Amino acid sequence: HANQLIKLDVIINTLKRRLRKKWANTLVVAATEFGRNVYQNGSNGTDHGYGSAILLAGGLVAKSQVYSDWPGLNKDQLFEGQDLNVTTDQNAVFAAAIKTVFGLDHSEILEKVFYNNPYPDLSKKLFKV
Repeated sequence: HANQLIKLDVIINTLKRRLRKKWANTLVVAATEFGRNVYQNGSNGTDHGYGSAILLAGGLVAKSQVYSDWPGLNKDQLFEGQDLNVTTDQNAVFAAAIKTVFGLDHSEILEKVFYNNPYPDLSKKLFKV
């Protein structure tokens, strides 16, 4: 995993370096397909789980931060007693990214892209607007 993160770092830094001034108007979104169970399995790995993560980079990102509502790792705080609980729906992040990059109205994005799901507008918390 560490080696893969190093590769991602090199890719993003190369993109930033080559885009130069255009980096200020760039957004990179790297999202995981699935989360991981918090407990190790028999092969010292972890099984697929519920909670996940999104990495945002680029000049449109408001600031360096971990945006989360951390519920904790106690068994009663985990989804089904074994997985990180989702506290921010990834589609809310994606909706904010669409709004920021394309300048669309949040309610229009909810209606036409996310079929009226009531995701909060996170654009001011995550991006330069």
